[in-house]
Amino acid sequence: NPLLKKSEKTKQQKILKKYNIEAGYLFYPAQFWSHKNHIRVLQAIKMWRDKKENINIVLSGGLQQTTSGYYNKVLNYIEKTNLQNEVSILGFVPFEDMSGLYSQCSAVVFPSYLGPTNIPPLEAWFHNKPLLCSELHAEQVGKAAILFNPDNCEDIAESILKLKNEKIVHNLF
Repeated sequence: NPLLKKSEKTKQQKILKKYNIEAGYLFYPAQFWSHKNHIRVLQAIKMWRDKKENINIVLSGGLQQTTSGYYNKVLNYIEKTNLQNEVSILGFVPFEDMSGLYSQCSAVVFPSYLGPTNIPPLEAWFHNKPLLCSELHAEQVGKAAILFNPDNCEDIAESILKLKNEKIVHNLF
């Protein structure tokens, strides 16, 4: 599986350049469906921006497979809140680029409502990246993730803050 191959540093740098992003972002690889809960994470990013803390997030997922106009809702929220500088939407990303994107992120965020099993947590762990995850998936992730209430943007924002605590992050692995 190309998603479970670690890419070399030079390839990772090429991928960052290809998508015009800088290392150290939150990464959320998910289709743009409403149950994936992108907007709640964006609300948390906005909270940090309003506090003068710059948090960038990279979103990937096919844009043509949206349901009920959810992708447009995400775009409208980004525009309405002026989050264009904090959010990069890559669209569908080829499998061979995903490893580089995981490798260069600071953490993977996973606010989805549905499960019970999901691939992004497994990929985050494979790439030794901290996982911020909806508490609805506690059974799957156990103590290997920073859990948050997916309906509460303040809780998501607090989980992002926990990434600065080396002891908390170290205990995830």
